[in-house]
Amino acid sequence: MLSLSKKILVPGSITELKIDRITEGQRLVFGGPWGSTELKVLAPLTLKRVDGSSGRYRQRDVSLRAAGKVPGGSISTAPTADMDPLGHVQPPAMFVRRKDEIRRSKRMHSALCARIKESRRSCARGSHYGFFIEGLGWRASVRSGKEVPGGDTVPMQVEKPGHPRVVPQLPPGLKVKEDDRFLELKIGNAHYTHFPLKEGLRAAVDDYKGQRFVVSGGKSKAVVGQFAARIRAIRTPEPYKGKGIRFQSEGVRRKEGKKAQ
Repeated sequence: MLSLSKKILVPGSITELKIDRITEGQRLVFGGPWGSTELKVLAPLTLKRVDGSSGRYRQRDVSLRAAGKVPGGSISTAPTADMDPLGHVQPPAMFVRRKDEIRRSKRMHSALCARIKESRRSCARGSHYGFFIEGLGWRASVRSGKEVPGGDTVPMQVEKPGHPRVVPQLPPGLKVKEDDRFLELKIGNAHYTHFPLKEGLRAAVDDYKGQRFVVSGGKSKAVVGQFAARIRAIRTPEPYKGKGIRFQSEGVRRKEGKKAQ
């Protein structure tokens, strides 16, 4: 029997932990204060939940185990996985004959364990990205669907200095829900740039000028990171004056401008 069993502790901040059976194998569901996520674990890998009532982690853990029968008997060896958990099911005899496949399956098994730990951390603590906007009059704000009736599909023109904000009148078919949330950016264009805050994404503006804001989420670190990358790509920092949107911990390499002769 070629097998690998690894225990993953689950902190008390995780309020939901379910393991369901599906056609391909099992489905692991994490839920916490920052959102919920689900992962698929293909057969013959199995997940087992163990609950307790004491300790910092309440003795609640998830064990990941892979096992497969070898034709002609069973074999006991050092801890290893006998299949690729992220690929298609293959005959165990193939891994017995080729050791390189066994080493690859070990790496993939570790990658799946790391993904489970990352999902656990995201649901419990969330993922956060801080931004700083450099530019005169540039700012960020969080708006509701009532203030931005067209959402991110209908452009909304920036008002002139000294004039009130103009909300466009749209037909019911183009309006978004009033309780929807949007991140609004004013970065030197003729129209505002809006990003919908969906799938557990949140945004908060730190200062009154609106040049410091934080984007947070808990469903997945990759989802929040991709959303943050889209925001930065709208106006990347330029090297001469440093104007643009950058991460809070990001440094901008400056260039010296041309000098008059």
